[in-house]
Amino acid sequence: MSRKWRKIHRSWQGAIPWRPFWLLFLLSFLLTFSIRYFTEGAAREHAQPRIRLNLLEVAAGLFTFYPQTPKEVLASQLGFLEGGRILPTTKLKTPSPKPAAPSSQPIVAIYHTHTGESYVPSCGKERLQGEGEIVEVGAALAKGLEAHGIGVLHVRKVHDHEPWHLSYTRSRATVRQLQEQYPSLQVFIDVHRDGIADAKTPREVTTTTVGAEKVARIMLYVGSERGGKPFPNRDKVLAFNKKVQASMERLYPGLARPLFTKGSFPHNGDLADKFLLVEVGDARLNSKEEAVRSAGLLADALAMLLYEESRE
Repeated sequence: MSRKWRKIHRSWQGAIPWRPFWLLFLLSFLLTFSIRYFTEGAAREHAQPRIRLNLLEVAAGLFTFYPQTPKEVLASQLGFLEGGRILPTTKLKTPSPKPAAPSSQPIVAIYHTHTGESYVPSCGKERLQGEGEIVEVGAALAKGLEAHGIGVLHVRKVHDHEPWHLSYTRSRATVRQLQEQYPSLQVFIDVHRDGIADAKTPREVTTTTVGAEKVARIMLYVGSERGGKPFPNRDKVLAFNKKVQASMERLYPGLARPLFTKGSFPHNGDLADKFLLVEVGDARLNSKEEAVRSAGLLADALAMLLYEESRE
């Protein structure tokens, strides 16, 4: 048998040149190994920096502080901005967050000493009997605050009727009653509109543009006792008004007019440390619609301030 197999083996060697096949197999193996080695090595070298970059990006996202504007802070903490602001023009794929439910305990009271005040461009008169357009401005302010989850009382009681000089006396009684009935109240806002006597006053004094809309500018008023003497808590009232002024300026530059402090009458500001007498636009230079939009902006600024104070 061995002779037979040797004979067969010699016949194969003579018929087929085996050495070139072995050489070709060896070269194919080396070529395949080299290609896989260098290709995988290049892939590893290419992928390694990307992994390190992703890790760096994650670390940066966790530990890097990116400054935000006050508007972005408010939007991120409260979820949305309500009022007369610019709203999204495209429909979101996911439903927008629902407005926060107003607090069960009211902390802001809105009322009107001059309830009949109105705007000539929109109603033709500066003042109406009973409820004027200023009440709708107060309602817009209340709605804006409630949208931020702030409990609000809006008093529509008419205080300016005969005899007219007792209007602030009547509204003072209203504030006292609210303080007794709702101990949770912290902020009291008497909403007015200005009545500039100078007919040459340009519209720009009481009007500005926010986004693409015209809005009435807002003036905060801090008075004094008769004769110019400060009432006991005037410093605290003035400090709170300055904070509100600054909050409006941060969110909506140009919305606030200069703070007025030359009055010789307290206008009931002595009843609470967080007291605001706001003049929303002017009777002759602004319309109700401009004042309503402005009230929404004031709600944003006040909500932001109250939120910041609650965190402190």
